[in-house]
Amino acid sequence: MKRRTWDKKQVGLIIGLLAPSVGFALLTLAYKLNYPTRSTMAFVHYVFVENPAKLAPMLALSLIVNAVVFFLFYNKKFDRAAQGVLMSFMFYALIMVYLK
Repeated sequence: MKRRTWDKKQVGLIIGLLAPSVGFALLTLAYKLNYPTRSTMAFVHYVFVENPAKLAPMLALSLIVNAVVFFLFYNKKFDRAAQGVLMSFMFYALIMVYLK
């Protein structure tokens, strides 16, 4: 029963759409560890407002978490959930093409 609840495209899609936010949080944490005197909001402002050309590379780095989630689902034989994560990859790829 537990396998059925996790092995759905909708579950993979939702997790795939939310996972890059975890990746961005990890990038923000890495920034904070390297520059402890600067605020987190300064980093977010720099990426989103001052230098939007950095947004696509940040999104690409954030998608590493999506790849980890995909391979976890794939190794657990949750093929439908892995398909949902791939659909979110395609969504983010379209966003990256638009940003570049």
